[in-house]
Amino acid sequence: MLTDTEGQVWFTPQEAAEYLRISVPTLYRLTAAGRLACYHVGRSRRYNRADLDALPQGEGRCATEGAATNAARVDG
Repeated sequence: MLTDTEGQVWFTPQEAAEYLRISVPTLYRLTAAGRLACYHVGRSRRYNRADLDALPQGEGRCATEGAATNAARVDG
């Protein structure tokens, strides 16, 4: 995680995936589909925390309640 001079917080793909509680391939799929912006710094990708926070729950963000509900369906 990196904070720039304007106070914006930037994540690597691994950090962004952990922040959203999704896999890195899912993060890349959301980016390729245009649902999540990424910024290239040289050959690296960076994700802005404001963009990650703006991602709706159903668009890849793991909701704690939803995860528990899905687990109950699988077991039951």
